[in-house]
Amino acid sequence: MNIQSKKALCQTLLWFVVFFLFTACLCVVDVKPTGPLQSNIGFSQLNNTVRLFFGVTPLLYMATDIPLYIAMVECLFFACLGLYQLIKNKSFKKVSAAIYGLALVYVLMVVWYVGFEKVIINYRPVLLDGALEASYPSSHTMMVVTILWTGILAFKTIFPEHQKLCFWITVLSAALITFTIAGRLVCGVHWFTDIIGALLLSGSMISLYRFLLVLNRKQEVKATL
Repeated sequence: MNIQSKKALCQTLLWFVVFFLFTACLCVVDVKPTGPLQSNIGFSQLNNTVRLFFGVTPLLYMATDIPLYIAMVECLFFACLGLYQLIKNKSFKKVSAAIYGLALVYVLMVVWYVGFEKVIINYRPVLLDGALEASYPSSHTMMVVTILWTGILAFKTIFPEHQKLCFWITVLSAALITFTIAGRLVCGVHWFTDIIGALLLSGSMISLYRFLLVLNRKQEVKATL
């Protein structure tokens, strides 16, 4: 690995370390039964203060589903693009490494989602359908931020000649990411630390994807579109 690759790897490891340290702190710092049905919540004073300030907004909660649907469409687009490159070039080697990297990130997202559904750190501050649900990290926020941000990097890597397209993809993605983060925090269905955890985990996976792009920059075979 060259210096740039080592730097990208160190940044990725640092993101993951910070995420796991934050998660560990959430399990031991100011843990009190202040959630629904007396469920334990880490950083309880901070979380309850933020929640009481914003309250609950069901309409905003539903509106934040829109960016996730758009992110899912983007996932489908890259899957179809990879399949198209494979069929046209008749070689797995000629499928853009950027798409393979996305596939790895998407798989990791599923692993994290399933893992934190089994290992529950915090429950939601509200009951959905009368039952407790895992809340940490905010999987909705994590998926939107990760998919759209890695999508920005992927578009710039795969379509470097289409600068105007990449610009508008970046603008739209940034707007959707901002709306999702703010909306999920303000709507009241997550604790403040759920959003922070989601951003740290997203940053870890985005950094991992950037590392993969740097690592494969010299080896990548440019696919013919």
